[in-house]
Order: sequence, then structure tokens, then C-alpha cells
Amino acid sequence: MCAVGWNKASTRSEHGVFSKNFHQDKQTIAIVRANNEKALRNNTLASFLSDKALIFGAEYGHSHGKVIDAQIKQFTLKTVKTAQDSNGLFLMMMARRYDCILILGDTFKATIDETRSVS
Repeated sequence: MCAVGWNKASTRSEHGVFSKNFHQDKQTIAIVRANNEKALRNNTLASFLSDKALIFGAEYGHSHGKVIDAQIKQFTLKTVKTAQDSNGLFLMMMARRYDCILILGDTFKATIDETRSVS
């Protein structure tokens, strides 16, 4: 199997061999609704991820990379998991199914542009 762009995760390592990285994505960013005061009170990743009042939206089996995955595991986030892609995650957050999502900066603009016509 060959899949370009997959981050290495233990569940994925069972099904394939990973090469060394040959591409670096832009930073992962947190997206919250502009009127979500409980999410906006956090100004660091650690405070954001450790805030027990927040519920995160996430894709099944998705990895945010070694560092963020370790922090997610450390803080045991309340998470709603879904099979949706970034666009679906964003729309579900806007519909208040959860408070925030983590998304690659590379896909942020496309997600906003593609979901603008739906909402």
C-alpha cells in the first residue's frame, strides 16, 4: 500500500511501512466558533487541551503527529469521533456538536471556502 501524507500512528503501522518524512505540513491550528467564550479563554495549546469544559471533534484514526497526539493522550480530552473529513468536522462544530477541532493549516482555507457554500 502507498499513501502519501499519512502521519505515522500505531494503528497505521500495523498495515504498512513508513518512509522518512519528505514533506512538512503547516502548523496544526485549533478552530473554535467566534462566540464560544469557554474555548476562547485559552491562549496556549496546553491550556486549550487541558480545559475539561471543552469537547473536541476528531476523525477516527487521524493522527496530528507525535507531539500533539501525546498531548491529547496526556490530557484525556473529551472527544466526539466521526468519520467526517475536515469539512464535515467544521460543519459539525458550527452546528454545536462540539466546541473545537484541530486542523492542518494547509487545509484550513480550503475547508472554510468549501463549507461557506453549505452553511
